[in-house]
Amino acid sequence: MGVMTGYNMTKEEYEVTQAVLTRLNKFESELEALLLDLEPLDLSRLDTVVRDETLRMFNYLSRSYILLFDTVVYKDTLEEDIACGIVKIDGQSLDEEE
Repeated sequence: MGVMTGYNMTKEEYEVTQAVLTRLNKFESELEALLLDLEPLDLSRLDTVVRDETLRMFNYLSRSYILLFDTVVYKDTLEEDIACGIVKIDGQSLDEEE
């Protein structure tokens, strides 16, 4: 493999990417808070059907949170690439553009 010299995004792609990253940050925080809120729940006191549904939801959210880590790694890498000038926006690094 060769050394990565950078890649180019259009201004529109950059703006969409930034909007997605912002939403991803909010989603990550919200999901983490939700899981922490559910953690102290005493499921033994719940009705069987409610307990099963709550466990199913908790398991789903936990798997979602684990899968989110892959996306967060991509997000962090992309933000670093943009900050270092590896990603060009319409052929210019972000600091050249401003």
